[in-house]
Amino acid sequence: MSNKQSVFSVKQFQSISELSQEEWKKIFPPILEGYDFLRTVEQTLFHEYTFYYIAIYKEAEIVSLTPFFVTEYALDTTIKGPLKHVTTWIKTFFPKFLSLRILISGYPTSNGHLGVKIDNSGEIIPLFHRTVEELMTKERACIIAFKDFGEEYSSFLDAFRSFGFYKMRSFPSVRLKIQFNSFDEYLASLSKGARKDLRRKLRKTSEVPIEMKVQSSLGIWLDQAYDLYLQTLNKGEIQFEVIPKEFFEKVGSNCSAESKFFLWFQEGKLIAFDFCLAHDGLLIDKYMGLDYQVAYKYHLYFLTFRDIVKWCIANGIKVYEGGALNYDPKKHLDFSFFVQYIYCRHKNPIWNVLLGFLPYILKPENFDPIIKASYHDFRVADKKSKTSFSLYWLILFSVFLQVFAELLFKKAAVSTGIHDIGFSNLLPFLHRLSWNLELWTGFLLYVLNFFVWITVLSKSELSIAFPIASISYVLIPVLSIIFLHEHLCLFQWLGISLIAIGIYFVMESNKKKEAQCL
Repeated sequence: MSNKQSVFSVKQFQSISELSQEEWKKIFPPILEGYDFLRTVEQTLFHEYTFYYIAIYKEAEIVSLTPFFVTEYALDTTIKGPLKHVTTWIKTFFPKFLSLRILISGYPTSNGHLGVKIDNSGEIIPLFHRTVEELMTKERACIIAFKDFGEEYSSFLDAFRSFGFYKMRSFPSVRLKIQFNSFDEYLASLSKGARKDLRRKLRKTSEVPIEMKVQSSLGIWLDQAYDLYLQTLNKGEIQFEVIPKEFFEKVGSNCSAESKFFLWFQEGKLIAFDFCLAHDGLLIDKYMGLDYQVAYKYHLYFLTFRDIVKWCIANGIKVYEGGALNYDPKKHLDFSFFVQYIYCRHKNPIWNVLLGFLPYILKPENFDPIIKASYHDFRVADKKSKTSFSLYWLILFSVFLQVFAELLFKKAAVSTGIHDIGFSNLLPFLHRLSWNLELWTGFLLYVLNFFVWITVLSKSELSIAFPIASISYVLIPVLSIIFLHEHLCLFQWLGISLIAIGIYFVMESNKKKEAQCL
């Protein structure tokens, strides 16, 4: 190791309490989800996560601090709609389907934050990467991911792409600038349709007296509030971590200066609560709970939003950061969307190549049109009408998955030794087939191809993608000759040639279409 590198040393901690608050403040910018908040997360979520902190020192001075946690993560967490139903059905037979042990840099309950002195970032990246590799081996994690980091961290994290990391968009963060002197002034800033709709909903809430209180802890309302939290959590189509009751109890004491519990009562009954962190002009909305016996009737979501905005105006809050998910109402309430990224890499180089396709498949805008529209506004979304070079490779990958699945199915059928199938031998045939490894391997390739093909269709027109995918009609006969020792006659070769010519014309026509769009 060179003299320049030898001045750096690494320490690993498994609890933030092993690190002093003074060191934390030296390396981290002032953030609401800071030392005490992370200590609360540690104390209450230790059953679900294993926590680590990697600190790098230059001589005796801390220059980098990165929180990590280890968890079993389901890759289909961000999926919604019919595709989610498919993965859920598969999990009834294979509970661990799409679940991997992952080492994640960031916070389990919020956006990612890094403590890095930029002056030393170029020097510490190789050392940092080696340390993370060792931690992955220790925890038997197959994937390392940096989760939910904003653009401000790109200058540091983009360097990890040289180590084989893939960069993909995550769920965006949303913020509302409080530039108003009153809620009516805020209403006036909305579009006519959004203003009319919000006023209509808020009129409904005025039909009954609903009282709001703000406290630093839940106190006697802990049990009732947690029941409301679980109601709201179970209503969501996408679910991340389940926050234990102890978190809401401890965060009030550990972060008493920043914790704000907004409580809404109807005739003395708690019908809604919202846990936020607030300090120095910023409010972060963390977790909400609604009583769904009255939530829709009185539009409680919008009532809570109105009251929090009013509180922000009265208390000098300039930025209201909303929680993740439920983006549709936030878009209409004029929240701004900000891109966040995940950087990930598989430990196995071969699997890492396949992992590179997941950013195309699992990115949130594939399943949420609101996110897609917002990312398009920031000009980070791909143009759907343009079939890029990388997309051609994605189509080709889909074709190969389908082709090899078909070859495996053929070999599985032949390996049973039963060729003339009828009623008399159908059950023995199915019995032998059910225990065939080639059959199940082919099935898994078909499942993977389903996800890849859905991604292709999200990025390209069907009239273009499907004819190009017809290259499988060329590959299957060729590979059947190689692997299955089949034979083709002259007319079959002629048909294959015509298909290849047709694919060529489709690709050429698409190139001309792209040129016209530029």
